[in-house]
Amino acid sequence: MRPMISLFPKNSFLSLSSCNCCRRFLYPLFWLTLASLLLLYVARPIRDPDFWWHLKSGDLMIQQHGLLRADPFNYTGDGVVRGFQAVLLYGYWLWETIASVLYISMGFNGILFLKFITAALLIGAVLFEMSRQHLSQFTRIVLTGLGALVIVNLYHLERPQVFSFIFMTLLIGMISRIRMGHLPSSLLFPLMFFWANIHRGFVVGDILLGLAAAGFLIQYRHDNHRSRIFMTWAAVGILISFINPNGWNTLIELLNFMQNSIGPSNVNEYRSTWQLFLLQSRMSAASLWILSALHMAGLLLVSRRFWPEIFVSLFIIVFGLTYIRNTGFIAVSLLPMTGWYVEQAYTSLNRKVPGYAQAAVCVVFVAIISWLTLGEWELRRAAQSPISGCFPVNMANFLKNSGLSGHLFNDYNSGGYLNWSLYPQWQTFIDGRELDTRVSSQYLKITAGSVVNAEGKPYYEFMLDRYQVDVVALGIAYSDGRLQPLLKLLLNRPEWVPVFLDNQSFVIARYTPQNAAAIQRYRLDKTHFLEVLTRVVGNYANSSPDSTRLSVLYADILIYAGKPQTAESVLKKLESSNLDPETMRCLRNSKKS
Repeated sequence: MRPMISLFPKNSFLSLSSCNCCRRFLYPLFWLTLASLLLLYVARPIRDPDFWWHLKSGDLMIQQHGLLRADPFNYTGDGVVRGFQAVLLYGYWLWETIASVLYISMGFNGILFLKFITAALLIGAVLFEMSRQHLSQFTRIVLTGLGALVIVNLYHLERPQVFSFIFMTLLIGMISRIRMGHLPSSLLFPLMFFWANIHRGFVVGDILLGLAAAGFLIQYRHDNHRSRIFMTWAAVGILISFINPNGWNTLIELLNFMQNSIGPSNVNEYRSTWQLFLLQSRMSAASLWILSALHMAGLLLVSRRFWPEIFVSLFIIVFGLTYIRNTGFIAVSLLPMTGWYVEQAYTSLNRKVPGYAQAAVCVVFVAIISWLTLGEWELRRAAQSPISGCFPVNMANFLKNSGLSGHLFNDYNSGGYLNWSLYPQWQTFIDGRELDTRVSSQYLKITAGSVVNAEGKPYYEFMLDRYQVDVVALGIAYSDGRLQPLLKLLLNRPEWVPVFLDNQSFVIARYTPQNAAAIQRYRLDKTHFLEVLTRVVGNYANSSPDSTRLSVLYADILIYAGKPQTAESVLKKLESSNLDPETMRCLRNSKKS
């Protein structure tokens, strides 16, 4: 029978009263505040940029009564589905179809329902596995509290990737049950089947099953019968996962994609957790590091080790710390196993957590989660729509009704939303799927305003002509916060005319016969366009003086608008901030030129 862990000294009245306080008041208060946070987390406006192409893909599959045989959204492709394109077109078909059915039936309330079910499955899977590991209430609170600080800050529930965390939690739980003396679960096989048709992250599950098989081989090296049973179980689970439209090619194509993608160098979620700490959320990064340290300490301190779990743990921690997008495997899927090893380490060290320490920890978590809950509540009250304000809703409506036509050049991050809102009227240059890494590289050079010679023309001009782009619709700010370089260049060319501007996006159209009428109707005087842009950004920058990004944008616009003295005062303020030196150098060079 598993020894019980005493979490407070028996002879301490203070510890006893503190622990009773935890049990009677603080424990229920923690779960109440966590439930409140999760409900508001569910109710967030949709913020994931990839959600939209997922939703539209599901809609098209329902209309066509089958899988998409070609990419319907990007005009830059060659129409042939190969390699990683197939992974993206077919790899989420089940989730996309379910989301689309709910949206068709209930509108955005259907998506809200899907997010609620996702959150319930997420927390339910973790607590279910924690109960099977017989973890104490205090351990559950510490681990779920730390996990919540990571997940709520980094993930959106409307993305299918969250289901990979749910399935991984259950998979690791099955491996842990074997350590506890149970036979391998046959539920692995339907789990791997559904996982492989909901999200391409099933590849991580296959890798873990392979690592577990290697661990079984070591753990049961003196018991050939049990070793064969467990290794066969893992192998069949991997084979079952290949029952999906892409088969085993998903694994190969993911490896190829990571070698050629622009993601690792340009998309935040492909960066390490050190960058998460520096640029995005110190609290999330610190929580993740604490969870990883607790897990590794537990593995090192226990006297009884289980090799499959050791291999699985090392892989997940390295994998989760290397890429921000994978942190959920540590902050969700690994929590039950972390709790078991931590409690076993306490037992082996004969250590106890005093009741007053438990009370203090609970108070800290209740305070932090309450603070996050209040923040979510304020954001929810301010939300005017189920769609986040980060998406170019006004710009998309303008394009839909403007009468403009031709090929569209758009932002990487807004491509998914434009696919959903504008297809089939408009196709996009690129979106978050990054179907063609060659096009992705071209996109980066075009948006950067590259003037490298390309057949006698500046590169950006050559590529816009090559793709027959007649409409450019981008965010005002470039990736580093400066004014969009392509906008600067096109405003200086007589054939390009600004026709739309709001507080986040612009549209500029090439004067062509087919667009002449629309341009005459919506054209904006370039001088007036720049004045309005300067005033709008200036108002935002002055109302948010602590926003370095807004100050960078405002300084660059002032420089471009020929107001160097005003720009210099903003630049001096930026010099005392933590602005990236390369961005500062670019601003100074712009001022000199």
